[in-house]
Amino acid sequence: MSSPVPIVGKSKFEIHNKKYVSVGYLVNKEISVVVLFESGRNVFTLDLTNWNDLMRESNFNLILKNLQARYKSPVQLNENLCYSINPKYSSITLRLNNNSISLSIIDLCRLKQIQVCIESNIVEKQKKINFYQNCYNLFYSTLKESISNLPASCQSNAFTYQFIQNYGYDSDLDGISFISEIQQFQYATLSSLILQDLYQ
Repeated sequence: MSSPVPIVGKSKFEIHNKKYVSVGYLVNKEISVVVLFESGRNVFTLDLTNWNDLMRESNFNLILKNLQARYKSPVQLNENLCYSINPKYSSITLRLNNNSISLSIIDLCRLKQIQVCIESNIVEKQKKINFYQNCYNLFYSTLKESISNLPASCQSNAFTYQFIQNYGYDSDLDGISFISEIQQFQYATLSSLILQDLYQ
């Protein structure tokens, strides 16, 4: 199952056969770094706690061992994240809440090969969290104030989508790039958050 999530600033790594792992910023009131598995339209998102539990050496080695042994019972990696073995296809199905994704043994081996690159990218993104959070907080508060000053008839998604996309923001180049991506690709999420704040 796929679930649309507001992710910006993604760095993409190919696993195998048009399956990718991306590292990006999840945009909500608080910005966080997340890891996404992407296969076609299927997007499976892990926060860093779940990512670390998946890639912990003891857990990862046990996944490979269970694959070889064709172990069929579901295995919990933590309270929310689990996997089951698909012996027929030499793959696992990762599950988190109502989402899932299948990873073959080739996918898993490739994932282990690029783990260092992925985690280096995670570290680099974490270094920018505070800066981007400050940029976002300022942008969100000024945008929210501007929308609150619009006529009531304009305070709806039908109008605010375009308003957000065209809203001017003053920052340095890095901040503008980050905010611009939110404006152009996550305006629907942003509009819903602001309108919810205004009318809750």
